[in-house]
Amino acid sequence: VSEIFKRVAIDIYMNQVDRSYSNLQFRISNNELHLAPLYDFEESFSEPFNDEYHSNLLGLSIDDIKDYHELKDILNQLLELNITKVLDKISEDKKIIIPNHSKKYYEEFVSDRKMLLKSVF
Repeated sequence: VSEIFKRVAIDIYMNQVDRSYSNLQFRISNNELHLAPLYDFEESFSEPFNDEYHSNLLGLSIDDIKDYHELKDILNQLLELNITKVLDKISEDKKIIIPNHSKKYYEEFVSDRKMLLKSVF
């Protein structure tokens, strides 16, 4: 459940509104069942800005967050994330140039998202 909460928190933070069971997979490693890495982020950071988030995985709306302390804690950690530093690190690690207009878009989107999430709790 903790791992699923982490995934839902990331989707809420990124406005990934189309996560479904079809793109939540499992894998077997060392004879144990694990969640596979996430994929299918094509709806992330997309407009229009969705302030009525509903998780397809858990059936949670954004207003339900306050009822799930572990999910709220994970989202609080994401609220501390500095997206500019993340983008700079990606650019450095992957040896790519992220255009300034793209950085500005993500910075504004994340700022708006943080304000929304803080208003929920």
